Amino acid sequence: MAEKLKSVPISAIFTSPLCRAVETATILSQVLGLPYQITDAPREYDCGILEGKSDPESWQLHQAIANDWLLNQNWHRRPDQGESFLDIRNRFLPFIATLTQDASLANAHILLVSHGGLFKLMLPLILSNIDTSFTSTQGINHTDYIIAELQPDGFRCLQGGEIHFG
Repeated sequence: MAEKLKSVPISAIFTSPLCRAVETATILSQVLGLPYQITDAPREYDCGILEGKSDPESWQLHQAIANDWLLNQNWHRRPDQGESFLDIRNRFLPFIATLTQDASLANAHILLVSHGGLFKLMLPLILSNIDTSFTSTQGINHTDYIIAELQPDGFRCLQGGEIHFG
């Protein structure tokens, strides 16, 4: 991914505090010659009691909650001790708004190092041409990147993984 991003004029890197994201940001930082900032906003969502579990029942509950968010708009549902869709939205969207309003980042090319689950839920809220149907069926693979551009009517996805948008 770092080699692919060398041709993109990145100005700033923000990363989730989770170890795997910081490791990725460290590699990107070294290759791209930019420091990175750790922020909680792009952290993967907290699955509460389901964290670290891989048994079929836990995965079934995890999927049921995600489906309830995406299909039924039951935004308040959460795993015990975990985050709801609203919790995730309430930390991510203000961060994106701050980035777009920060004069020092005007015309900047910003790289967010985050997680597939978070992006699957949040990208449809900020990208005008991406919906939950797309993120659910296409998915976001490890080391995929999404290129978006801020336009007068909001962000528009130009590229998602290997898919280019016109």
